[in-house]
Amino acid sequence: MGLKAKIYRLLRSTQTVSQAVAVLTIFTFLSKILGFVRDIFVAMFYGTSANLDAFIASQTPPGLISGIFAGSLATIFIPLFIRYREEENEEYARRYATTMIYSIAIILLIFSTIAAIFAPQVMKVFVPGFSKEKLAKAAFFLRMISITAVFNGMITLLNGLLQARKRFFSYSVMSLSSNIIVITFLVTLNGSLGIMAYVLGYIFGLGSIMTGLLLMSKNFVKPRNVDWHHPGVRESIMLILPLMISSTVAMINIAIDRIFASGLPTGSISALNYAVRIRSIPISLFGASVYSAVYPSIAAAIAKGDQNSLSNTVRRATSLLAFVMIPVTLSLIPFSSWVVRVLFQRGAFTAHSTAMTSSAVIFYSIGIFFVSVNVILVRIYYSMKDTKHPVIYAVFAIGGNILFNFLLIGPMKQNGLALSTSINAMIFFTLAYFGLRKKGVKLNLIDVKYITLTLLASSITLVSIYIMRYYLGTRLLITTVQVLCAVGIYLLISSVFKTFRLKAVMNRLRRGK
Repeated sequence: MGLKAKIYRLLRSTQTVSQAVAVLTIFTFLSKILGFVRDIFVAMFYGTSANLDAFIASQTPPGLISGIFAGSLATIFIPLFIRYREEENEEYARRYATTMIYSIAIILLIFSTIAAIFAPQVMKVFVPGFSKEKLAKAAFFLRMISITAVFNGMITLLNGLLQARKRFFSYSVMSLSSNIIVITFLVTLNGSLGIMAYVLGYIFGLGSIMTGLLLMSKNFVKPRNVDWHHPGVRESIMLILPLMISSTVAMINIAIDRIFASGLPTGSISALNYAVRIRSIPISLFGASVYSAVYPSIAAAIAKGDQNSLSNTVRRATSLLAFVMIPVTLSLIPFSSWVVRVLFQRGAFTAHSTAMTSSAVIFYSIGIFFVSVNVILVRIYYSMKDTKHPVIYAVFAIGGNILFNFLLIGPMKQNGLALSTSINAMIFFTLAYFGLRKKGVKLNLIDVKYITLTLLASSITLVSIYIMRYYLGTRLLITTVQVLCAVGIYLLISSVFKTFRLKAVMNRLRRGK
């Protein structure tokens, strides 16, 4: 068997839940490394400049468009596909998947075209505080990247289709290739094209992911499989309408934040974007791997009415998230400046940029754990075909974000926007958790003993960090040593407390016990 055939066979292979967690974690880690290499070059070339502010702002409309349609459909796509495959047959499920993918592609193409035609008016809505010059730049960039709404939508649904068939490998590999493309564009074309090197890399990077996933799904997305009269189309429409708010709450909140930030000093939008990148490290590297891998198990448990399996699976997943997210949150308080300096402070990214970004990182970090767990809670609702309550909670979250942004932006600038985001993640968590309990779903979400010991281990580690910083200082090299020591201390204490037993937890997670 040739190398090409071996690679193709590997990409099309299926994985169990435990294998999926391993695959997603490893490849997400590699993708994150390349992602940060990309961000390092972005920071070095563009810093927190007006051009970068304009380009980041222009990404909001396409992201919101794809999130509203493809993002909301993706939440119900896996459960419906699995159900149709089990209750009907493979062909029935295949026709449903193909029809929905083509439908969303057409809808997204229409909206992205409208966004490109009316780009100045669209950007005026999203960044009303921009000057005329920055607004014109943002409109130009929007016309360039509006097609990425289609790319993102197709990526979301095709990845969902592959996940439903327990193929977690393809998207991970495609993500790596996308980052390589963006980095290549930045390194080779920045000197001659400036910010346009990043714009073109962004477009071609997303296009490469979509193309790769299409190749991996070609047997399921053939035009001949389209069936506009498929019963699943009507069922999806009935379920998707309420999801258009709740599933896009994150993008809506980002849009709201950028509306507020557009009136702040130049660089504020870029600083918030860098801060979000740093916050996404644990969420993307570990959190996404956990809840992506357990989602099919959650959907299956709900379909079978197995409350015990559902509760135990979710509790184990939450424990895994807590083990990583709690110490990360506490550690980012003293180490945020170090993280930003190591990752970004070079070239056009100055000490002033570091100060703007690191302070926002601290306030974003407060909500890391809640953001991760909220994804699991929302998918439980959707697997139960309850779209009403997540919509209500999402509306509260959006309203709360506007309120807290208004209250905090004056005294805290961009930091107030970051803190508002974290506060609303906590509000959503509280509403969603107690909402499930009212529905009779007793998840036993929190393993009190485990969380308490994790908090204690994290607190002891934090104290040790401050002791080291008091006696050793905060120079870059010394801080690097302190970070490594802090990780070792946390793992050692966790071993003593018997909370660091990753293999045992993963085995239980896989078995749902």
